[in-house]
Amino acid sequence: AGTTESIPLVVLCHGFTGAKQGDSYEGGGTTFTDLGTTLASNGIATITIDFPGCGESNVNSLGYTLSKMEDYVDKAIEKMKSDYNIDESKIGITGHSMGGRVASLYLDKVSAAALWAPANGDGLNGLEFLGDYNALNTTAQANGQVESGWNYAGTAKNFEGSFILSKKFFDEMADSHPNSKISSFTGSLLIAYDSDDRDGENRVISPETVQAVKSSAPSGTQWIEYDDNHNFSNNGAELIKTTANFFCNSFLGHNTDESGEKVNVLEGYTLEELRELIKNVYTIDNDGNLYFANWKRTDTTTEAGTSNATSISEYYVTIQSVNYKDTVEKYSMPMLASLALCECTQNPQYVYEFIEDFILAGHIDITIMDSLYVDTYNSWYDWQISKREEVYKYEEHTTY
Repeated sequence: AGTTESIPLVVLCHGFTGAKQGDSYEGGGTTFTDLGTTLASNGIATITIDFPGCGESNVNSLGYTLSKMEDYVDKAIEKMKSDYNIDESKIGITGHSMGGRVASLYLDKVSAAALWAPANGDGLNGLEFLGDYNALNTTAQANGQVESGWNYAGTAKNFEGSFILSKKFFDEMADSHPNSKISSFTGSLLIAYDSDDRDGENRVISPETVQAVKSSAPSGTQWIEYDDNHNFSNNGAELIKTTANFFCNSFLGHNTDESGEKVNVLEGYTLEELRELIKNVYTIDNDGNLYFANWKRTDTTTEAGTSNATSISEYYVTIQSVNYKDTVEKYSMPMLASLALCECTQNPQYVYEFIEDFILAGHIDITIMDSLYVDTYNSWYDWQISKREEVYKYEEHTTY
């Protein structure tokens, strides 16, 4: 008995030559991975995207255009809506730097947005990170493309060398007006900038660009400035917390639940029903996603040594999922064994019996990451999806 309640969704858009996991920050992991995990643990689905030429994308940098990136966001949302019961009235977007510009241009399709140091200017303004972007544009107009002065980042899995930009990139940038989108936005809005951009310390984003965005922000915008660099390396944890609280308040009406508890209590299960639940949940779809359940039992005894002693057994059933096509190498041999059975036989019942005999019987302990990785039918889109685990609880009371 799971839940069919619709859930909010937040799309995360990385910056120029970045990657879907976001940027590293002091004392933590990566910004988008950690933001996605926090939102997912509070019941908000998240999806991140590798734009062309970035991360694990199979499309080179000539595909890096505003229209292509908007198309990626469209496709990501459609994918999530097809796989989950997404509340279409509660779709949000977060973007950093150039991803912030993409997010700004997407504001008419969402109800909440968090913009991290967006590269927002009128036309080509906002491209200060490219240096003399007017000269680059002139070359691109003459030759159809131009070397950007940047190389593919180390996170790019399929390309190396110069990150080449197309004429189309500059044409679409020249025709874009992200701050007009901001000024007319009626949803919830958070904008964060760093002191380096605000004060012109590094020329990634100019002070004029920061001021132009600030002047465009409608009343009610949550405006934050950190003493930091463009990637928020020093204040990443605080930015993640603030952004997570922003989306939780926008969509759920409260701050994040920091207790870490992810338990949905469902009464009325018998132990046999729990076993059937595991069997029914254990399925494989055509995209290679393996769904299964783990359960554990904890026993407590009250008033021990008396005739009224009560033994209480609690069974926690966690529905989890992994993609066995690309991620089996990340898990231990016991899980590899069951995944191999799954791939060879395509027989969930047979693999279920293996899991019941060995894993549930306590002979094998496994740990699964709490993220779902999807190997999609279209290699242009490389997505990482964070999904909240559903935990079912059954209490068995025995009086003796």
